[in-house]
Amino acid sequence: MAIDTNPYAAQDLYVPREWHDSYQRYTIQARAEVKDLDATPFPRMIDMWWSALCIGVREGRRSPLGEKPTKFADGAILGSDPWRVTHLGLLALAEEGADVLERPAEVVKIACEFAATGSEWLVGVMAGHAKPMKPLAASLRGLLAE
Repeated sequence: MAIDTNPYAAQDLYVPREWHDSYQRYTIQARAEVKDLDATPFPRMIDMWWSALCIGVREGRRSPLGEKPTKFADGAILGSDPWRVTHLGLLALAEEGADVLERPAEVVKIACEFAATGSEWLVGVMAGHAKPMKPLAASLRGLLAE
């Protein structure tokens, strides 16, 4: 495979439609009127998605995106944090073997499925809290301690 700085730039990043409103609720970028980290724990949707991806990996489970998943960004955003490109490749390599690296859409699909698992967990932890940062931090500590 030829080295590309971001082979996923042309791919779309999705979340299950049922979680998209929560992504908007819990990210500062989507809520310009709210700059309170306690109320909106994630600066950008990609940050919430990446956290969800990591939780899905921690849980060891990929969830289907369901019918009509919602695009929240394209893969070009991954280039703003180049380490994410490397991590996606390593994750896909561990899941499917070296051949998957030749199929950027499949690499992104794997990541989106892990993020779908983690999105459910994240939203469940934050739902119902006006200031979800504290329950989120406590739950993450608990998850990492398991």
